[in-house]
Formats: sequence, C-alpha cells, structure tokens
Amino acid sequence: MKRVLLGSLILLSMFFLSSCSLYDIYGIPEFLTSKVPIDFLNNFKVISIYATLDKYNIAHIESKIKNISNKTFKYIAITFYIYDRKKNRLGTVIASIDNLAPNEIWYLKEPVLYDGARYFSIGEVIYY
Repeated sequence: MKRVLLGSLILLSMFFLSSCSLYDIYGIPEFLTSKVPIDFLNNFKVISIYATLDKYNIAHIESKIKNISNKTFKYIAITFYIYDRKKNRLGTVIASIDNLAPNEIWYLKEPVLYDGARYFSIGEVIYY
C-alpha cells in the first residue's frame, strides 16, 4: 500500500477554526475554510492524518487520534469534505467510533469512493 503523509491537523482558534488544511490525496496540503471545536484539543491529540492509495487505486483517509482526557467519550464523529481537482465539493466521508476510553487511540480508516476525488478537509467534529 502506498502511503502519502499529508501533514498534521492544526487547531488554533478559541471556539472554531477559521481555516483548516485541505489535504491533497496525492500529496500537497492547501487551505480551505472549515470549522472544528477548539476544545477538541483539550480532549484529543491528533497523532497523524494522511491518505493512502490501495492496490486498486482507492484512496482512504487515515488518522490516529488519542483520547488524552480522563473520561470515556460515548461517541465521536469526524466529517471529512471531499473535493475534486477544481476544489468543487463532491461529498462527505464520515468516520465514527463509540466508547473511546482515556489514553485509547482511535485508528480510523475510511474509503473515499468519489470519482475524481483529489482533496479532503476536516469539516465537522462531534463528540460527547
């Protein structure tokens, strides 16, 4: 499997980000507007985020996210927005997990099944 490292997620605002990286499935980060709660950083550490291409040339969004809080989260969902070469939005990919315990790492891997997909960005994060 070909692994393309795309960089790490950076969260910088008080409540929401005004911009977040737009990750190129084939390698080059750019920027688009996106909103993610800043308190995500108080509870989770994004260890990595990248895309891979499997032997059938299907892209997958992969990430490692660690629960750094002292509580178990019943539900976490991350919405990724998918774009084509012209940065037109094609759709979304949603990754979710139930019951992420303290110090547990979530290894997420979700296929991107849109023809012409080139970029992805973090769209929304929900957790409780």
